[in-house]
Amino acid sequence: MAKGIGSIVGVLLWSAASIAGTPLEYGADPAAAAWQFDGSRTACRLTHEIPNFGEARFVQEAGRPLAFDLSAWRVVLKGDMDVSAETPVWLVSYPRSEPLGRVSARSPHEVVAAALLAETMLRALYQGEQPKLASGDVGVSLSAVGFRPTYDAYARCVSQLLPASFEQLERSAIVFAPDQSQLSDAGKARLDLVADYVRADRSVKRVQVEGHTDSSGRERKNRVLSEQRAKAVVDYLVAAGLDVESIDTRFHGSRFPVASNKTEEGRAQNRRVTVRLERQHTKVAAR
Repeated sequence: MAKGIGSIVGVLLWSAASIAGTPLEYGADPAAAAWQFDGSRTACRLTHEIPNFGEARFVQEAGRPLAFDLSAWRVVLKGDMDVSAETPVWLVSYPRSEPLGRVSARSPHEVVAAALLAETMLRALYQGEQPKLASGDVGVSLSAVGFRPTYDAYARCVSQLLPASFEQLERSAIVFAPDQSQLSDAGKARLDLVADYVRADRSVKRVQVEGHTDSSGRERKNRVLSEQRAKAVVDYLVAAGLDVESIDTRFHGSRFPVASNKTEEGRAQNRRVTVRLERQHTKVAAR
């Protein structure tokens, strides 16, 4: 309720300031400023609430670049915002401002900064400076008070992130040599990544494993071979710690090729097992 009242007050103040032609400044009081950390092996987050305005977040996901977003509860953000690093007035007699870059509003209530600028903002905060995003209508400052202890936990989290994201591992093709069902070293390495991710991300509920062959040989033989390939993948995933009850297995023989069987390159792509990860409440297209 308090946040809702504060948001309404912020909107009214913002409107009044806009009418007067003076940008309204938002920022946490130094005595109350706080940063929150939460993380896992799939993502690390630093969050800073800005009273009467909204929230700032730095997010580092596994296998992805750092991202920063500033979200407003009610204040409308529009156009470009200049980003600078401000020296807090209580630290120096003559505060200075260093330009860092510029961002554009992605929606009326959200601003996103790319990885390089986000890294620069993090570095400024660690040095005790306050990143500020400003337009003609509004200025938003991120407090550096209490940042370092929280950042230390965040940095430890980042050092333990998995090497790949869900999007990068959501669909994997494990390829095989002709007439073989033994996993290659490259296939095992990919399955290790998949298994590590599934163990770390509890939102992944099902693993779909589907075996395939090229069109060489009789279809009955191909169907058996596709089953053997799928079984080899399932056995490896289970040995790596996945619950066999969470794995669904299918085998299709030479049906559903992903490339032409008229070329060696195409046949090599078709000799595969597809491994698909499904999160809760999501559906992934078959094959």
